[in-house]
Amino acid sequence: MLAGIVLLSVSREAINEFVISQQQVDHSHTVMSQLEHLASGIERTETARRAYSISHNERHLATFYRASEDIKIDFATLKRLTSDSAMQQQDLAELSAKADELVAIGKNYIDAKKFDIATSVETLATTKMLMDQSRALIGKLLAEESRHLSTYSEISRGKLRSLKAWMMLTGFAFIAALCLAFVQSYREISQRRKAELYLLKNQRQNVTAVHKLSLMGEMTNLLQSCTTVKEALNVISKYAPLLIPVEAGALYLFRESRNLVEITAHWGLELSSEPVFEPHDCWALRRGEPHIMDDGDQALACRHLQVSKDIFSLCIPIVAQGDVLGILHLESRSRIAMGEPEIALAHNLANEIALAMASIKMREILRNLSVRDSLTGLFNRHYLEESLQRELANAERKNRQLALVMLDLDYFKNFNDRFGHEAGDTLLTEVGSLLGHKLRSSDIACRLGGEEFVLIFCETEPEMVMQLVNQLREGIAAMRLQSYGQSLGQITASFGLAFYPMHGHTMTGLMRAADQALYKAKAEGRNRVEIAETAGHQIPLKGKKSSNDGPDSSAGA
Repeated sequence: MLAGIVLLSVSREAINEFVISQQQVDHSHTVMSQLEHLASGIERTETARRAYSISHNERHLATFYRASEDIKIDFATLKRLTSDSAMQQQDLAELSAKADELVAIGKNYIDAKKFDIATSVETLATTKMLMDQSRALIGKLLAEESRHLSTYSEISRGKLRSLKAWMMLTGFAFIAALCLAFVQSYREISQRRKAELYLLKNQRQNVTAVHKLSLMGEMTNLLQSCTTVKEALNVISKYAPLLIPVEAGALYLFRESRNLVEITAHWGLELSSEPVFEPHDCWALRRGEPHIMDDGDQALACRHLQVSKDIFSLCIPIVAQGDVLGILHLESRSRIAMGEPEIALAHNLANEIALAMASIKMREILRNLSVRDSLTGLFNRHYLEESLQRELANAERKNRQLALVMLDLDYFKNFNDRFGHEAGDTLLTEVGSLLGHKLRSSDIACRLGGEEFVLIFCETEPEMVMQLVNQLREGIAAMRLQSYGQSLGQITASFGLAFYPMHGHTMTGLMRAADQALYKAKAEGRNRVEIAETAGHQIPLKGKKSSNDGPDSSAGA
């Protein structure tokens, strides 16, 4: 009897130790789950700040401040949970400082309400550094807690084995009580096992989530470094299938005309969606929000999709700064592959694509401003100098000809004095448009300044250059402009041509030769084309060296 009581007491003590060890396991899982939630909150604050700086949408401010409050709550909870670990408390204090600095930078950036490029780049670099440091600290805390979890789990399993051994020694004296205790313990063990399996499953999911967050970070960094849409599409095609494991996916973007949406990037199997379709064929573009078609529901299927009974599709609009750029389209043949985590991740992917496209578009606009003339849309003098130096080097290396043409509108000062500067701007704009449409894609048209323009013809025979220039001269003379219902009369232009290497080997020499030919055209009656002279002779052409289809008209003066 006494032996039975002793065995029962020992068994009870083993049970208590097992429960305590299991509570330690639960505590470690709670800490890890709280760290995951904290990491998500920090990511959401930075994502919301970036989204607001690009779109100026107040909805992102609410997300930013809500995530900031969640971070404070998470830190308070974690400090309480890790109060018995000085090392973890120290790491949490450092992480808290990084998070506070990140939130403070975000609030200062938002309160400033000035989103110039220099400030945005500086803020992005600082927040990126803080985010990397925060991720490293969270990873360190997770690794430390994971080691604790492994230790506690091993102790728990050892306690469980010890408990089973002691319960077998209680003997027949306590068979009735033992059976009851065994049943009760078995139920508890089963629940614990289920809990362990559930926690292990969550742990694997968390590992997968952390890996995908890392991939998303890599993709975001690459997208921010892309300078063209083509580069961005290559990055998206590489990372999208790694982030979202579906059978097929594609990125559709609007054409310039905005009347059609076409596929620009594709991954996986052949799509059930059409490669090109009209915007109203997609529910997501109609409604401006994500659209899901599950199990081949014909009533909810987009018209660009060939419906199948076993297909699952998701269309998410790509929206940047209020402008719809296209859709992210995903297809799955099994519903399991498109669970809630994948759908949520697809939304984040669409947001990152939108931010990247908006950034590339902004950089392209800034680049055009740096090389384009704001009035005519042609290239400016800075671009002319760079291009001419490059093309001269190419012509020398390939032993090819190059033609430089200087164009000057006749009597432009008189035109301005008579009709006003607004009419003069209209004339310059129309001439710029004519040059842009008449020249070939390989030719370069620049505005030198005032009413002077420079044209560069690469690897073109002199006869062809002469023909193209005369077509431009005739096109300008044929323009009939009006301003406020008043006819502006006939406009003419004079042209001076110089060829490499006959008239010069350098940019300065070639431009001087073309300018002298232009002055000669002015002196000999205007509305004509003159070629620079070399050692008293002009370049031989199959035809006239200069052209004037009629007497010079001063009506356009």
